Amino acid sequence: MWAAGGHAGRERRVLLAYKEHGDVRLLRPLGERLARTLLASRRTGPDVLLVPVPGRRGGAPRRAVPRLARACVLYSGPRATLGVAPVLRYRHTARGQVGLGRAERLANRVGTLEVVPSDRGRARGPRSRSGGVVDVRGRRVVVVDDVLTTGATLLEATRALREEGARVIGAVVLAERERSARPSGRRPTSAGRSDPRPERRFYKAP
Repeated sequence: MWAAGGHAGRERRVLLAYKEHGDVRLLRPLGERLARTLLASRRTGPDVLLVPVPGRRGGAPRRAVPRLARACVLYSGPRATLGVAPVLRYRHTARGQVGLGRAERLANRVGTLEVVPSDRGRARGPRSRSGGVVDVRGRRVVVVDDVLTTGATLLEATRALREEGARVIGAVVLAERERSARPSGRRPTSAGRSDPRPERRFYKAP
């Protein structure tokens, strides 16, 4: 997982102005920042699809992250990605996360997302350059979100996409609430235990 920055101070205020208050003037600078992070991750290529995490009913504007993903495609260059595939949707709403521990947050998200099926059982996605519908099966995919807290949503998105046959190769976010202070950005783990959260690499986008 690659993050463009933290979620405090000016970075937090700018993101909230875009996400919560709909300041579309910020879409370009945020999209450019996310694009620099994607390029730094090297999870790119003309076959790579960006899959945005969908918005939830009653939450922030539902198109905020898909718009960021499209801006990221635009500013990352013509051969950095194939495009955006908004194929995820919520099957049901998870209960509130406030007050939940990390393990409870992870469990709370399981099964909440699915890949949108078409009439033929295929994933609906963007139109390819030739005009055909893109299927996520067998494709390299990078998940896109705005803010990372515990990684529960990214893990759930990864689970849903892999069940549909996608090859999830990473995730990029604009902000991380609890980024590691270690230079590599790796989460320390206790001996004999694996950390279910995504590996974190902090990229400070200019």
